[in-house]
Amino acid sequence: MKRAVLGLLAALSWTSGAAQEVAFGYVEWPEAVVKTHVVASVVEALGYETTMHSLSLPLVFRGVATGDLDVFVEVWLPSMESMITPYLEEGTVTMSARNLEGTLYRSAVPTYVYEAGVTSLADLAAHAGAFGRRYYGIEPGNDGNEIMRRAIETDTYGLSGWQLVESSEQGMLQMVERATSRGDWIVFSGWRPHWMNNAFDIAYLDDPEDIWGGEGFVATVANTRFLEENPNLARLLAQFRISLEDQGAWIDGYGRQNRDPAEVARTWLEANLQTVTRWAEGVTTAAGEPAAAALEAAFAGEGD
Repeated sequence: MKRAVLGLLAALSWTSGAAQEVAFGYVEWPEAVVKTHVVASVVEALGYETTMHSLSLPLVFRGVATGDLDVFVEVWLPSMESMITPYLEEGTVTMSARNLEGTLYRSAVPTYVYEAGVTSLADLAAHAGAFGRRYYGIEPGNDGNEIMRRAIETDTYGLSGWQLVESSEQGMLQMVERATSRGDWIVFSGWRPHWMNNAFDIAYLDDPEDIWGGEGFVATVANTRFLEENPNLARLLAQFRISLEDQGAWIDGYGRQNRDPAEVARTWLEANLQTVTRWAEGVTTAAGEPAAAALEAAFAGEGD
């Protein structure tokens, strides 16, 4: 399977000069899926072709660095810092913008566990038996998984001997739902914005060793050569910003309501044309015409 994915990356390369097709990479997180559809829809409205490719997080970063992919809009920082920094430092990848502020990604427990005295990662070891010495993460290669894997391997917080249970976002949340319905103890990777914060009564653990980093943001990154050769799209990506409420609505619509991500994206675009137009200030279509008219034609609806 890994060999097949690497073969896909090799087949995605773009030619020199201004792009007529933009290759977006994404990971199968609801927020990443819908956000990629939103940006790709705007790019298409400007007259470009787009493709979207679902890969593991390490392969997305590698693809953007090599130019096999052009754009990734869901870099969570500071938790992904160790994964993206080498590419930023070598100059193959550039951070276009911070597209979302005020995010949080760290270990969480049900509130009844928090109220029983587990308020910090430093409290886990003393209650290892109640947790079954298991920590629940999402897909292999995810930054949160790697943070907790290193903590286990280095015995940070006395976690040596614990098991990191990797599955998927849906799989992890199913385990959270099962545990909370029974009053069992569970510790897992939580983040906001996300519908889990409304569906489950959870609390985030203190992190005195700062292995997760503090409150964060989400960034857009792109292949450096792509940005240099496509200043029009570079300007669009630099101006793309959303709110916590917007991203939360996208996650709920796709991740919880199981609506089609393209439908979730289009419904939002039609209702927020003024916001979309602000992203495109000073941007033109692929043919060199002002962007505003093209966006209005594509997303005319009852807007903000």
